Amino acid sequence: MPDFTQFHHVIKERITNPNAQYFADPWWEEEIKQFTANMDETVEFILTECSDEELFWLGEVFDDIMDKTRSSQFLNSLRTRVQRVENPEWKESILEDIRTAAEYIEE
Repeated sequence: MPDFTQFHHVIKERITNPNAQYFADPWWEEEIKQFTANMDETVEFILTECSDEELFWLGEVFDDIMDKTRSSQFLNSLRTRVQRVENPEWKESILEDIRTAAEYIEE
């Protein structure tokens, strides 16, 4: 069962530390591994626990997750969740990340 606690901490660090603009490579790979381990739990997390800002940052790896899973369930959860994002700039960025990730299914 994935534990998304570390994800919350890493995102908080990235938000508060301007020098932490990108995930470190080991964390990037771990994040992808975590989000692809159990798609049902990942979808639940995205729909119920993931803040707008976390979703914005997570957008960096949508395409990596889709490349590994080709999950329409994951893609649908993103499309549902992005509708609740209030910040218009984040929403547009997330929508673009979703469009890119969708190419893995719609090829």
